[in-house]
Amino acid sequence: MNTNLTPDILRKAADLAENISKLQAQLNALLADKVASPRPRKVRATKSGKITVVKTSNGQVRHYSEQSRKNIAEAQRRRHAAARAAKEAAQAASTPAPAPAPTPEVVPA
Repeated sequence: MNTNLTPDILRKAADLAENISKLQAQLNALLADKVASPRPRKVRATKSGKITVVKTSNGQVRHYSEQSRKNIAEAQRRRHAAARAAKEAAQAASTPAPAPAPTPEVVPA
């Protein structure tokens, strides 16, 4: 590293920093239109009820009725509850049971 910082070197460094900031602003302006933001779910009404349009991560579009979405959510809650119960059971099985309290001896009179 150069420890002799002359005014010429400092001027060049300042110019480079300014050019970098200008280029970064141009890059941000170019990419601002290209970056996709998450879109809200579309809902449309039909005779049988509301239909929710969901876009998946790979670009597919899925159409779910309200009842289908409720069923999916309920099934997910059941899966999570079963996983939690299994985890708690495994933890309970791995901890040793406490030793029973000693009973007092009865001495015949």
